This record gives sequence, structure tokens and C-alpha cells, in this order.
Amino acid sequence: MRQLASITIITSFLFIMSSCFDRQSYISQEQDIGRDIENNMAVQLENTLKNVNDTINLAFHGKEIYTTNLIKDFYTLNQYIPVWTTNMKPNRQARELMKLFAHSPIYGLDTTFYQFSSLSKLYYQLNKKEVKDRDKKALEYELLMTHNSFKIMSHLRSGVIQPDSSVNGIKSDPYPKSLAKKLVSFINTDQLTEGIVALQPNSYEYRFLQAGLEVFVKNMVMNQDSVFIPDPEIDSVAAYTAAKKMLVANNYYPSTEKLVKPYTDYTIKKITNIIADTIGYTISFTPRIDEDTTFVVALKQFQKVNGLHPDGVIGSNTRNALHTNNMDRYKQIAVNLERLRWQKKRPQKYIYVNIPSYKLRVLEKGWIKKTFRVVVGAVYSETPELNGEIEYFITNPEWNVPYSISSRELLPKIVNDSTYLAKHNYVVLDENRQPVQGKIDWSQVNSENFNYSIRQAGGSNNALGSIKFIFPNQYNVYIHDTQSKNKFSKEIRAYSHGCMRLENPWDLAKYIVESEKNISTDTLMTIKDKRVRKQINLKEPLPVFVRYITCEADNNANITFYKDIYGKDEELKKQLFASKEI
Repeated sequence: MRQLASITIITSFLFIMSSCFDRQSYISQEQDIGRDIENNMAVQLENTLKNVNDTINLAFHGKEIYTTNLIKDFYTLNQYIPVWTTNMKPNRQARELMKLFAHSPIYGLDTTFYQFSSLSKLYYQLNKKEVKDRDKKALEYELLMTHNSFKIMSHLRSGVIQPDSSVNGIKSDPYPKSLAKKLVSFINTDQLTEGIVALQPNSYEYRFLQAGLEVFVKNMVMNQDSVFIPDPEIDSVAAYTAAKKMLVANNYYPSTEKLVKPYTDYTIKKITNIIADTIGYTISFTPRIDEDTTFVVALKQFQKVNGLHPDGVIGSNTRNALHTNNMDRYKQIAVNLERLRWQKKRPQKYIYVNIPSYKLRVLEKGWIKKTFRVVVGAVYSETPELNGEIEYFITNPEWNVPYSISSRELLPKIVNDSTYLAKHNYVVLDENRQPVQGKIDWSQVNSENFNYSIRQAGGSNNALGSIKFIFPNQYNVYIHDTQSKNKFSKEIRAYSHGCMRLENPWDLAKYIVESEKNISTDTLMTIKDKRVRKQINLKEPLPVFVRYITCEADNNANITFYKDIYGKDEELKKQLFASKEI
């Protein structure tokens, strides 16, 4: 089993704590260990930084340092006193920051983002009694440590990659001038690690998932091995063995546990000769997975963590999930922490739809008040990530069928069945949105010359069900009821044309009217029962955030993984981990 390659977690790296750095202790140290050495270092810093400006960056080994201006501000604020070295040797602050770099994987970041190998080499060289060009190496170490401190501050604060501005807004300056003052403050108040880590987002989604990643990294072997899980209907023994191997590798099944009666269904078959005389018996061995209690418990736990029905059966979705190794899981968590770092501060009350989880949540002051199951867009008609505000909802709605659906999906049905429109309460409209007068020769209509629009009247068979919630957006999608209630029991609920179909939508409507007190719940239920078509406006628009997060954690750091239904994780993984020097 290969160990973690792209993420380096150095657990043997020892960092010894010493006294806090501040100006007074520095002056005291100068008097004790040699004023000339420290003065020389300060002079080197000052002379180096005075020769750089907005157009001339610092550079080491042919690589420009793009945080040059921040570094200059930082040392100017600190009167050019070296921060990470004392007497040209790494000090306590250096050890503390190096430890943070070493543990960056628990935040979904890679140690190579922070030149950890180069800094470790300089660290050990400077700790030797004799080292060639100590002053040059100490200067390089000082400046690279400061550069990488700003990098990890920026990454934790707002992410590594430029986000999609259409959803997340334009990313603010990743390296604002304020970072220099913050870093000085963290050091002088002896809050270096605490201060940097506190720059992370404070949303419950981020905090829970980051805590879950820390537990994951500490408890899982970062293997990169994958095992093919055969179809148990074809070879149940091989499927059982392969599934158990992956459960062991992923710490769901104790590695010392033996198979409990792997072949336990003894079916006695009578063997006869051609004259039907009994000559003996034989035993057919077939596995009974359900009798292996340890296996079933482990498999159910695995299914639960992966957002699947915990039935203890090796179905197709379970097989696909088992095929994923821990390194892939690590990267899945990391890319979702990156997504969560892009998110702006949320309002006090809002609706949050996470597409891969197939869930809609109502939140108030950071607490989940209600959770609903949803059906989202199919792979060929994805539900988009977006921001919006519910302005009103409509009971017993009509459905204005999108042109793409009416011209491509409904047209063949209309051509093949002359009663199709009437049976489904459809009305054909002309270019002026008026009902077409006269008979249409559908045999002469195709997707190229389809110049009509179609509207479905409200009623029991309306595709939108009995209610829809409107939040204007460029994609013209919304949240609505549905007649296809059976889809809510599916593990993978990606079936719609892009809108979000909501289970128990009237519960959401009740929550809204109870919160706003614009109409009574009794009035709302009367409208529902009598199937009245009515638009109910909200007093205050209710924000809606639709996002794509493929894993989430609870407040106990338990992570649930979801299927990457639209395949969005892979591209982000490439961006985040392919280029190490970020």
C-alpha cells in the first residue's frame, strides 16, 4: 500500500517551545548573544528591502516573490529586526510557523505550497554550528518564512484558487496590506498559530468540515490503492472479499477481524443415478454475507458516511463508493474546504441548497431549522449554482414549458398521440402567447420549425405540483412541488430539468408564512385544499444560496461524502494539487 505522496505530513519534526518574541526580549538577547550579529542581520534586511519596490520584486533561485510589498511593510513596521532568526539561527517563532506549514494538510492545503522542503533544509543548516554563508542563508530564511506566512494566511482566509465570480462575487485582494499588521500583531501577542488559523471562515459548514478533515488525517492511512468490487449477483464471494478489503483499508472494519463463516449457507442437494436410486449427498457452498455481523455493521456505517441507504447490501452505488481510496477522499474534502473559503458572509436567515446532498436547509442565525429532501437536475440538465431571493410563491401554479422541453421532449409525444395535449392539460400558444386557434398539422412540425410555446394548466397532474417558489435568476429555475414523489426515495436524486423539486413543499410555505405573519397557516391550508391559484408575496425577500459541496460534516466531525454527480471535483482537484508552487 502506497503512502501519501502529494501531501507531506511530517510527524517526526520536533518543535521545541521557548520564550515569546517581542522587542524587549530581543534587546535583552542582543546584549547577551552579540549585538554585532543581530545588527548585521537588521542591516541586511534594510538594505535588501530598500532596493525593491512595486516593479522590482525579491527573488531567490530565479523565482520572484510576489508578496514583496507586504514583506517590506512587515519589516518596516518591525524596524527591520529579524523575526524568524535569533543570532542567525531559527528561533521559537520559526519552529512554530514551520509546525503550522507541516500540518497544513489538516486545512486541505499542501505543504509544498509553502516551500516546506526548502525551508526545512535551511532550518537544519542554520541550526548547525558551522555553515557556509550563514548570513546569506539566514537572510533567505527570514524572507522566505515571511513570504510563506503571508501565503498561508491568504489561503486560509479566502482560498488558493480564483473562484467563479458569477456565484461567489469577485475575489477580494488575496494579499491586502492589512496582513502585514496582522502578522506583526500575532507575533507580538504570542498568538502566531492561533491568529493565522483564526483567519479561516467561521461558517458552520467550514468549521465542521475542517474539524472532520483533521480527524480524517489523524486516523486514516492515506492509501492510493483501489479495488474493483465485482457485482455480487455474478460473484458474491469475490464481491464480499473485495468489499471487506476496502472496508479494512478505510478503517471501517478491524484488520485483525476474521471472516465470520464466509461459507455458511449449506444447501444439501440429493444426487441420484439414472435409475433414481439415492447414492449420496453433496454440499453446495454459497456465501451468506448477512450472517457476518461485523461486515454488515461496517458496510452500513460506510454507506451512511457516503450518503447511501445503510442497508448492508453491496449495490451498484455502494460498489462505486467502495472503489474510492483514502487519498481521493482527502482531496475531495480539500476541494470542498476550498469552495467554502470562497463563500461570503451569510445573512441571519436564508435557504441553502446543496446539490450533491439532495437537501434544502432553512437556517436562522447559523442554526438549521428545517431540512427537506430535493430532486435536482439530471447530468444533462444540471442545477446551476446561484444566489437569489424568494420574492413570492404561487399555489396551484401553471407551467410555462421551457422551449427546449416542448420542442424536443413533448413534440414527439404530441405527434405520436393526438390526445396527449388534452390528457395533460396542455395549451398551445402562438408567438403572441395566445391560444392557437384552429387545428395544427403536427406531422409537419419538427424541432427546427417549432414556433409555439406550451402551457400546462394548474391541477393534479401539473408538472410543478401544487406550489412553486420564485426567486428571479438568469437560469429561470425555481423550487417547486412535483407529481413524481417516488424519486425522493432514491439514493441518487438527479432527475429534473434543472429546477429543484421539493419534498413536503407546503411545510416550507408554512414556515415562511409563520415567520412573516402575512397570512395565517389556516388560510394557507384552505388555499391548498381548495386548489386555489394565488400569488403570495413575501414581506422580506428570503435569500437562497444554491451550492455544490460534495462532502459535509456534523458537529462531531463525522464526514458524509456525496457522489460527484456533475463531475466538478476533478477539475478543481487538478487546479489545487497539480501545481504545487501556488
